[in-house]
Amino acid sequence: MAGGAAPLSTARGGYRLSALNDDLLQEIITCLPVMEAARTVVLAKRWRYLWRSAPLFLDDGDLPEPARDAVVPRVLAEHQGQFCSVSLADCRPTSLDRELPGWPRLLVDKQTQRLHLNNRLPRNQIDISPHVPADILRCGSLEELLLGFWTFPVDLSHGVGIFLPNLLELTLIMVVISDEVLEHLITACTALEILEFTSITPKRVHLRSQSLRCALVGLSRVEDFAVVDAPLLERLVLYLPGTAVRVKIGYATNLRVLGHLDTRVHRLQIRDIVIQVRPYCYLSLNIDPFSMFSSVDHKSVNEL
Repeated sequence: MAGGAAPLSTARGGYRLSALNDDLLQEIITCLPVMEAARTVVLAKRWRYLWRSAPLFLDDGDLPEPARDAVVPRVLAEHQGQFCSVSLADCRPTSLDRELPGWPRLLVDKQTQRLHLNNRLPRNQIDISPHVPADILRCGSLEELLLGFWTFPVDLSHGVGIFLPNLLELTLIMVVISDEVLEHLITACTALEILEFTSITPKRVHLRSQSLRCALVGLSRVEDFAVVDAPLLERLVLYLPGTAVRVKIGYATNLRVLGHLDTRVHRLQIRDIVIQVRPYCYLSLNIDPFSMFSSVDHKSVNEL
């Protein structure tokens, strides 16, 4: 070894890793893929309980395909530490319900901070996607939530059953959700800063949020999109279909970037002003959002 240093395995008659304290060893273990981390229990008696008590970072992409149905529920059931991150790109709720009844409640009890649950369903089967477990919407520790190919229950209007006070980032992909439930979901996430949704079902989307700073919106069925009240919103990026869509910006005094509008099919209104610009544009709003537009028609909101 350079400089006369002893090899890793012979330093002081043992392994240098064994000289580290448990807290540092746990930090090392959490950096490993879940299968590799679990195998550390065979290295030494002292290591036997380190992985099970370390913060859990579970990504099913680290697991071999044939073993996922068995390994995912086993890891969730046997792990004793906090669930920092659980990412299931190939979530199989039927298998989880069978192998680990009550798994959504376990995610709550383990104070999960980051949760990605994506069902693998063909796009034409979105209408038969499973219902979001109620406990997921009451996981107060969540800071980041991604849901792909799920159906929201219709009884969540007015925010009943939603408790996500620490959620900073919400992503919805191919989700069946009503106009009212989507609006109440966003409103109930009182700390939400980043919102992204793609190919969800509402035809009318009205954004109200006192904390939202960035929204990435891809909608295939929307007819009416409005930012009603979002005073902190800075960036709004829209990916809308090539059909007539009305985009209204109400109270969003901090908005600086508004993008991807085709004014041949998208009607843009900022408060009571209808904006007419080039056939296709990417709008960058500065202090005076109206000074950059080539033509402005003043119309009453009630006429739209």
